Amino acid sequence: MLGRHAYRSSDRIEAEESVIVHGNKSDYKAQTVNISDSGLALYITDPFYIEDNQQVSLTVSTKRYKASLVGSIVYVRQDGKGWRYAFSVKPKDNQSERQYLQIVHDQPHSLPE
Repeated sequence: MLGRHAYRSSDRIEAEESVIVHGNKSDYKAQTVNISDSGLALYITDPFYIEDNQQVSLTVSTKRYKASLVGSIVYVRQDGKGWRYAFSVKPKDNQSERQYLQIVHDQPHSLPE
């Protein structure tokens, strides 16, 4: 492949869904910015600390679906008045995998209509 290196294994889809990051000391409520089969980015107003190699539990939920995920941080940056966190994620079990894929693929696509 020519050009720049592709870091993502799948396309990100813009989505605003509820997500809870289960940290060591407390849970953090946030909103997804975008999601894919293998990762998600979220936006939160107050930053929290996660070590580089630390695995965290995340729960993504919609009106119809709820998925439990395990993820590791890819990057963090300040974005406007809040913070954007990107995670590489994997579902915890088969049920969560099915639920998460429904969450991802039920989103409106970003292709031109």
